[in-house]
Amino acid sequence: MLMPMLVAMAVVAGDANSGTTADDKSKESTCAESKCAATTCDTVVALPASGGLVRLAGGDAAVNKRGEGESTTFSADGVLTIDTPLPVGYPDPTPPGAIDLKLYPSVRRAEVSGEVKSLSSGGNDGFWPLFRHIQRRDIAMTSPVEMEYRTVGANGTAVTEQNQGAEPQNAPKQDAIKKSDKETWTMAFLYRRAEQGDAGKDAADKRVTVTDTPEMLVISIGMKGDYSRSLIEEGKKQLDAWLATQTRFEKTGEARALYYHGPSMRPWRKWAEVQYPVREVVQPVAVGTDQPAAAR
Repeated sequence: MLMPMLVAMAVVAGDANSGTTADDKSKESTCAESKCAATTCDTVVALPASGGLVRLAGGDAAVNKRGEGESTTFSADGVLTIDTPLPVGYPDPTPPGAIDLKLYPSVRRAEVSGEVKSLSSGGNDGFWPLFRHIQRRDIAMTSPVEMEYRTVGANGTAVTEQNQGAEPQNAPKQDAIKKSDKETWTMAFLYRRAEQGDAGKDAADKRVTVTDTPEMLVISIGMKGDYSRSLIEEGKKQLDAWLATQTRFEKTGEARALYYHGPSMRPWRKWAEVQYPVREVVQPVAVGTDQPAAAR
């Protein structure tokens, strides 16, 4: 029964009737609880703990969580269900219609990268090398699969969206996208625990590299629908709109997508997230006060 699930990356959909427990709530908070406007959250909301989240917008959207450990299931929006384990310490998924601030812990992952040559680039080119990698190491499939797209300049350095738009104060100027730039993709399968395998190149397939990601603060929007570049673009549009309403956070890189279901799942039952890495902007202190200018 395990092998068909792995090949399809499929998550068996079902009903999850129980709600999130009080203990589950201990890892998250909301703008409303912090008496902060859901569209700004400039000065009041505390940063989430590692593996936690803070709801920034879409407070009515909810995730129902049931079970523990590898038996944990998540459901949302009436038709979405995740029952493939997440990495240990990973934040809960964000439901469609909500925007969360999340702090991801370091996670070990196997990744394959390539150059974008068509809208479908990164599909089979990434999946099969990664699937055979976890087979060789006897590692069960986890969820989500991470998908990233980056623009790389002619000199081999990344041209991030942060470089293309508003830049941090005192940051060196970066070139905008040129015709000579190319777009790359990276697909990653996540280890549930780092001790499941060593980091480094896979000796059996040099296309696969196992790395430990750094801790990462992101804003994330929950999405529903077929996994495509248009889904990512729509998520980016909504995240950019939220970022424009506040001054506390700025994005530090390009968007990534988290895909919780396999290709066999019907599009209207597919759960995804689109995320930007972000950082806090240091606010200048207003003259004559001990408060940041944005708090006045």
